[in-house]
Amino acid sequence: MSHPALFASLEVLILTALEHAGCRARAAFYVADHAGRELRHVIGMPEAYAKCVDGFVIGEQSLACGLAAARREPIISPDVNDDPRWAPWRWLAERFSYRACWSFPVVAPSSEVLGTFAMYYAEPREATARDVEIASLLSRTAAAVISRC
Repeated sequence: MSHPALFASLEVLILTALEHAGCRARAAFYVADHAGRELRHVIGMPEAYAKCVDGFVIGEQSLACGLAAARREPIISPDVNDDPRWAPWRWLAERFSYRACWSFPVVAPSSEVLGTFAMYYAEPREATARDVEIASLLSRTAAAVISRC
């Protein structure tokens, strides 16, 4: 994915998310491939992280973003160390220093899954209703951006 307008627009959304988070957080966007089977990192996390998760499967057996895309609903892991679904991937959270991971689907008005939006926190953190509301707004905005690029 090498569309400059897409990167610039999604970067603005990431900065908005980080401003709301007000703490040690990171955010990223992932875009579904044309077949709707895999996610590709677009922007937000380091290149080394992107290489580890590029091609992450969208499905019920998946984790975080892959599961959020499959279910079309947020997947909130307040502490990846306490979430059994994270057992095979804890090494990734340790390597990139995050404990909480929140994943939100990016869905077009046609119900097509376009990708996901994720928030990563250095410390365990529950998502408040306001956090989910803001992430949902950012995800809907990202759907409009991705649909146009």
